[in-house]
Amino acid sequence: MDEYTAGAELGLRRDYTFRFNVIRKMDYGGSKTLDLAQPFSAFTDVRYAVDPGRDNIVGSPDDGVMQAWSVPRSYPTFSQINQFITNVDKGEGNDLYTAFETTFNKQYANGWSLLAAYTADFAKRRNNIPQNPNQLIYNWQLPEWNYTVKINGTYDMPWGVRYGTTYQAQSGAYYSRSAQMRNALNSLVTIVVEGQAGRFDWVRLWDNRISRVFSIGDRHSIEAMFDLYNTLNSSVILSKVTVNGPDFGKPVATGGSATQATPIIPPRIFKLGVRWKF
Repeated sequence: MDEYTAGAELGLRRDYTFRFNVIRKMDYGGSKTLDLAQPFSAFTDVRYAVDPGRDNIVGSPDDGVMQAWSVPRSYPTFSQINQFITNVDKGEGNDLYTAFETTFNKQYANGWSLLAAYTADFAKRRNNIPQNPNQLIYNWQLPEWNYTVKINGTYDMPWGVRYGTTYQAQSGAYYSRSAQMRNALNSLVTIVVEGQAGRFDWVRLWDNRISRVFSIGDRHSIEAMFDLYNTLNSSVILSKVTVNGPDFGKPVATGGSATQATPIIPPRIFKLGVRWKF
């Protein structure tokens, strides 16, 4: 891995600074596992099926054709296992990442502070050399741009009350589209027919806090806090079914049962809290 960072910071005034950074990272491929018992040339059986398209309806204008290759049972080493681990070839599986960061910072002074940042990052990932026709035909290597905006600040209100706010907006992740068919071995296989079928909506979260510190003697204090999370009550979908079928496009949870991630951002909630320092 090689990583380079270059940046410049400019002090506009005593409490104001502006910073710009460029980060470039290159990940080089390591090793790969070759299946010597079933090489590329062994995949001679092919079957075709209808791709229902993004509308998930067979017989509509956006239908396509998908294909699945397999090794025939008559191949001499059909059911054998003979794997070989070796280094990747030069330039194989290399990933390139570039990020541009811009930050404006107003340090706390005169009762308020502000930090605003904007990031744009680019990812160019490359797969290893395909080892069978299925990997060759559906060898998705698509560039990705992602964007993030972050703003947080504080403001001292009358009577010792402090207001704090945080706003974060992030572009949605790309998602693929898959469809299922049976190959010549009558096995159900999943084909990634589109590497980037779309991307989720922007995630915009705005959190607010109002707090007040009450001093008790010289060594004790109590801080009362009121927090309001997801003030805009955003309900963006974070994950959904991307395999054509009866549940295609429906929100779906990800992860295991113990740590299952919600497919939709939690709704607006508020919290009352008290912190005692001693």
